[in-house]
This record gives sequence, C-alpha cells and structure tokens, in this order.
Amino acid sequence: MPRQDREDRAPPRAHRNEDIEAIDAIAPNVLRKIAGAEIQTLANAGGKVDLPGMLEELARRGVNELHVEAGFRLNGSLVREGCVDEYLLYLNPSFLGDQAQGMVDLPGLASLADRRRIRIASVDRLGEDLRILARTA
Repeated sequence: MPRQDREDRAPPRAHRNEDIEAIDAIAPNVLRKIAGAEIQTLANAGGKVDLPGMLEELARRGVNELHVEAGFRLNGSLVREGCVDEYLLYLNPSFLGDQAQGMVDLPGLASLADRRRIRIASVDRLGEDLRILARTA
C-alpha cells in the first residue's frame, strides 16, 4: 500500500484509481490533494461504507458499470448486500490448500438449499485457465 511522506504527500504511483482506497485508509488528507478527487462519505448504520448507496451515487453520476477486484471481505459484503449482478471468475487448474483465502466471505450454510446461485453465461479458455462469466440467478 502506498504510504505518504512526512508532508502528507502520496507517492507519484498513488494517483492510480486502484490506490485511492489504500491512500484513504492511510492518509485521508492525501486525497484532498489529488487533482479532481472528491470525497463523499456514505456510511451505513454500522459505520461502514453504504455499498448500495455508493452504487446509486455512481449511477447518478453516469457510472453504469463498475469492475471491482477485491479481497474476500469486500467481495462478501458486495454479494451479501445485493450489489453484484455479474461475476468474472478465472479458474486456474491448481490447488492452494485450506489456508488460502476464499473469494467471498459469506456465512456458513445450514443446508445446500441456502446457497447463493449464479448462472454461467459463458466459459472461455485462456491458456490453461478458464474465464467464467456468471450472473446472479
């Protein structure tokens, strides 16, 4: 993650969009110094980001498609809050073991009937990997 210097400046590479969240977590004042950056607070009742509200605000601003590449916690929050309508998954033919992080942090199931279903729209082969496009069922 990028770190600010003693004068609260972000390194040059931190001006990429993918670094914005990391910068905000480490040095919130840095975002105010990035040209064109706007900060808007959208908190839910638990004090976390109101994800559906964030997507509504982005849609209001003309963002109709948002690609999120995140860790299992944010992925889980997006799925639990009904913010995902399409999944782009890459499957590599290998095993990582039981210490590897999952893709989505979801509560355990009492039965298979409680699982979240997705519908596979397409499968493409990229070398040894599979690229799977799926949609919420």
